[in-house]
Amino acid sequence: VCVSAWAARYYPHELVFLDVPQPTTILMRELRITERVAEMICSPRHGWSRSCRVMLLQCLANMAVCPENHEIVRCAIPHAVQRLSLNDEMEVVVALQALTNLSLNITTEQIPQFVPAIPHCLSRLWIRGEPNINALRLLVNLSCCPDM
Repeated sequence: VCVSAWAARYYPHELVFLDVPQPTTILMRELRITERVAEMICSPRHGWSRSCRVMLLQCLANMAVCPENHEIVRCAIPHAVQRLSLNDEMEVVVALQALTNLSLNITTEQIPQFVPAIPHCLSRLWIRGEPNINALRLLVNLSCCPDM
């Protein structure tokens, strides 16, 4: 059994950062809010403020808890990976959380999107606090991908 699947079963609070109730995620998807958040993250034409970027990434992380949303929000993976190179710890942590939730079932086609995150995660392992543990969580999920 994959470590992340085992951990999700026995330590769900470690992998799921905000357990959005299922009816809420369904409603958000039906109202196309999930799609709109992904579009906002992927839109280069907006110069979002730091607080807005953090909130959008947190929405992405929360929506990625629901596997049915993965197809909708996967377009944001490269943008979340780009956030890992920032010096803003909060933005990096939330991006790591989003990537962790999106990395539970990586397809072969998505591997190239996640590979650039690995060096950032490895460099964050030596930093105390939130970046460290969140980088480790993402590395655990990535290590469970048999094709990686």
